[in-house]
Amino acid sequence: MKSMEEIAAETPAEFKHQPNGLPLTCVDREGHMWETEDADHPTYICPLLVIDPEFEEDFPESHGRQRHSLIYTDGHIAITVYETCYGIYTKMNGWKALNECFWKGTYLPEESIETVLKRAPEDNTLITRMLRRNKEA
Repeated sequence: MKSMEEIAAETPAEFKHQPNGLPLTCVDREGHMWETEDADHPTYICPLLVIDPEFEEDFPESHGRQRHSLIYTDGHIAITVYETCYGIYTKMNGWKALNECFWKGTYLPEESIETVLKRAPEDNTLITRMLRRNKEA
């Protein structure tokens, strides 16, 4: 069985999708290579580590520490996709999952919070505009 590096070496450049310059970890059925499983989402930003404390101790590498694809952030909310399911994490909720039915107990560790804040636009969020408007009033 070929390694991911061997597959990447044989893959034409137009099939490699590395917007963040990270290693390729996934190949789809058309032969395109991606940084994460869901990096083909139209608004993909970057991979994001999410911790699932239920599995962190017993399965840290497979289930406890998941690599989601960040698809939206404004610095107050982060929306991810992992195995075709969406996760919603908010600053107001301590960066814990809002959609508890599927992502119960999952949360963003400090390194992911830093990524979310760094990737957020400076001043185009609804919350930022509302806060600025209230200060000006």
